[in-house]
Amino acid sequence: MALQNIISHEKDEIKVIEEHVEATFLTPAQIQHRFDLLRDLRDEEMTALNKKVVSKIDWRLMPCITLMFLMNYLDRINVSNARLAGLQKDLHMSDTVWNAGISTFYVGYLVGQLPGNLWLAKANPSKLLPAIMVAWSAATICMPAMTSGAGFCAVRFVIGLCEAPFFPGR
Repeated sequence: MALQNIISHEKDEIKVIEEHVEATFLTPAQIQHRFDLLRDLRDEEMTALNKKVVSKIDWRLMPCITLMFLMNYLDRINVSNARLAGLQKDLHMSDTVWNAGISTFYVGYLVGQLPGNLWLAKANPSKLLPAIMVAWSAATICMPAMTSGAGFCAVRFVIGLCEAPFFPGR
């Protein structure tokens, strides 16, 4: 008798899980019928409305995302420009230390990729991407405070770590 109760209880749980799964996968038509404003629209009108919404989102997001991408790209180029302008000599770095600093950027970048992807999947990108941008900006602002090759390596690692979530966020 106890075994039948357990089996019956497990079957009830499975039904509840199946109903929940079915409820989470709605078709576009089911979603449309939930809203009074959209309920009476024909397919052509819904297609036009969808195009309008996507266009509006693109025009609002793309400039910000493009600017973020541009700033990240400029950061990578400007390190080379700083070397040409004498950063390596000013910090008394050998070529080995310089290359280590450049490499630590990519180590931080690789270390930050997986957490960045997971974080973006779980968090709200509209809040997370600006927060990451602020962290990246703060790390970049620390570049003039460097006084040695070790400081250069540390700052470049942190900058790589902060830049990592931008790649999946683009």
